Amino acid sequence: MAAIAALAAGAVTAAPQHSAAQQAHSLLKTHGGAVFAAEEDAFDAKDVVRDANGDQHVRMQRSHRGMPVIGGDFVMHLLANGALKHVSQSRSQKLNVDDVAALSDMQAIAYAQSLFGGNLHTKPKARMVVFARTAAARLAYEVELSGEKADGTE
Repeated sequence: MAAIAALAAGAVTAAPQHSAAQQAHSLLKTHGGAVFAAEEDAFDAKDVVRDANGDQHVRMQRSHRGMPVIGGDFVMHLLANGALKHVSQSRSQKLNVDDVAALSDMQAIAYAQSLFGGNLHTKPKARMVVFARTAAARLAYEVELSGEKADGTE
């Protein structure tokens, strides 16, 4: 409940053009170590929450070698004057993964379909991602299937 109340008290803003988002990008150039930034990483500001005291919280998404990083997002907490207060994140080391998959996207889709076991309504989609929700990040496929299983669930 505290997190919900804190968000309700702040103003949420779309981030890319917001000055706090621009400040966060600037701070990453000098404080990249705080988020375990690798040379191959890029960062996208997703939204900004502004507290009543003027502090701002910028939610950032990470990509690595052009691939989305699942588990690589973080929040940069900025003081009202724009200084970095601290960072909330789950990463504890830089990413270091290959960008060559053991499977093709078609093989990943076929495997996902075998697990789904239903009738598809749309054409499946797959994209390569970095799965970083564990200590050892690894290359993975994110497969999107839309359909209905034999039991009637979607």
